[in-house]
Amino acid sequence: MKVHSIFQSINGEVCGPGQGSVCTFIRFQKCNLKCPYCDTHDSQSGKGGKNYTKHGILNAIRSLPINTKNITITGGEPLLQKELDGLIMLLDQYNYITTIETNGSICPSSTMKAYSCMVMDCKLSSAFMTTKQYDQYNKKFLENVKMLSYSDWIKFPIQTEEDFNLALYNKSRCEEINEYIRFAFSAIKPLSSKKLLEWIFKEEIYDAVLNVQLHKVVGVP
Repeated sequence: MKVHSIFQSINGEVCGPGQGSVCTFIRFQKCNLKCPYCDTHDSQSGKGGKNYTKHGILNAIRSLPINTKNITITGGEPLLQKELDGLIMLLDQYNYITTIETNGSICPSSTMKAYSCMVMDCKLSSAFMTTKQYDQYNKKFLENVKMLSYSDWIKFPIQTEEDFNLALYNKSRCEEINEYIRFAFSAIKPLSSKKLLEWIFKEEIYDAVLNVQLHKVVGVP
């Protein structure tokens, strides 16, 4: 598996243990999307990173200074890693609580569903160069929603009012497909969380949370 970095911080966004919890992050290298607002652009490429086995990752985690059982697997796009299922099962054997952050374009496996909390982004128009690219992505995303459960999240990264309107449409589509999942709305610059909250109140979206990137507010990685 190609790892970009392994580090410790706080969970700045919705996750299994909850925002603000101390966590070990496993950031994988390579992504199949090129979102312009990605905050770790050097993890998008297939180049770079360091090869690890699942036991090598476990050893790296156990050598870190903070003894926390909370794990967040992110990227890049972690679902591109062929041995991810094996890593998740190994972490479960050692009683780690795992959250997987994914871009929504790849279907989670039954193992991921059983052994982790999924935070699946629903990418919107601002993440794509063309309408065709967005439509192709959205079709795959809606198929993948079927795999989620009550412990999982769908997160909408929103930059524009057009994004927000698409998020509302996709939220209703998701609810038709799967009644158990939770929703989070996240403002991406230049949109402010305050403005996004105004839109949420205006549309009376009271069954979703405002996701603020807490780690950026606090000033930690």
